[in-house]
Amino acid sequence: MLDYDSIIMDRFPFVVVQDGKYGSLDDEGNLEIPCEYDYLNAAGAFFIIKDGEKYGTLSLENKVVEKPQFDKIEKGLYDMFGMVYLNDKMGLLNIDGTILLPIEYDSIEKVGVAQVKATKDGETFNFNCTELQLKAMDK
Repeated sequence: MLDYDSIIMDRFPFVVVQDGKYGSLDDEGNLEIPCEYDYLNAAGAFFIIKDGEKYGTLSLENKVVEKPQFDKIEKGLYDMFGMVYLNDKMGLLNIDGTILLPIEYDSIEKVGVAQVKATKDGETFNFNCTELQLKAMDK
């Protein structure tokens, strides 16, 4: 068994840190994702990763979903959708870590059950996240 600096067990999958780099264990305690990221945290059905100064998303199966190119990603609305930031604009990530709402809005906020309000250039747009997910599945 490998030695780790720490194991973060607040949710599954468990995140491990070795020599300052983050990885993840599978359900049997084997290293699933190598300790090669500057940050890694489970966010629903994907991981938020940091490589250098940029953030991206990784599937639970260790496949890059969105390469590290964003200024920031954080767990977002309804514990399902991530918030993604780039050049002072924001967007929304789907439950699988893909872009759901393009990174072109000045603000995005929760306004109801699976409802968000996004503002761009002073104009307000309302979105139903469930409808956005269904449209994304049709692509």
